[in-house]
Amino acid sequence: PLLRAPLRSGLEAAGYVVDEADNGRDAHFLGDTEAFDAVILDMIMPEMNGKDCFAALQQIRQGVRVILSSGFTQEEDLKLMLSNGLSGFVRKPYQNAELSRILALVINS
Repeated sequence: PLLRAPLRSGLEAAGYVVDEADNGRDAHFLGDTEAFDAVILDMIMPEMNGKDCFAALQQIRQGVRVILSSGFTQEEDLKLMLSNGLSGFVRKPYQNAELSRILALVINS
C-alpha cells in the first residue's frame, strides 16, 4: 500500500479513476477487464510477477492494454513482452507526469 499510494494519488490528480490490487495474482482477477482502459504492472510484485500477470491478463482479454513500470527488468523479458503486445514501458524512478503521458498515449492509441 505504501508503494502504490503515490502512484494512485498522482493518477487521480491527473483525472484517472484508479482501482488497485494487492499483488500480481489479484491483479489478473480484478473481474471484467473490459471495464479498464489500461493496466499498470510492476515487474516485481508479490505472488505473481509482472511478466506472468501480463500473460494471464492476455488470456482473459487478448489486446488488453498493459503498461509495465519497473527498475528491474531484464532487456530480453521486456523485448518479449513488447513483441507479445505490451502497450508501454516506463522505467523507475519516474515522474508522475511521465507515467501520465504514457498512459494517455496508450489509452488513446
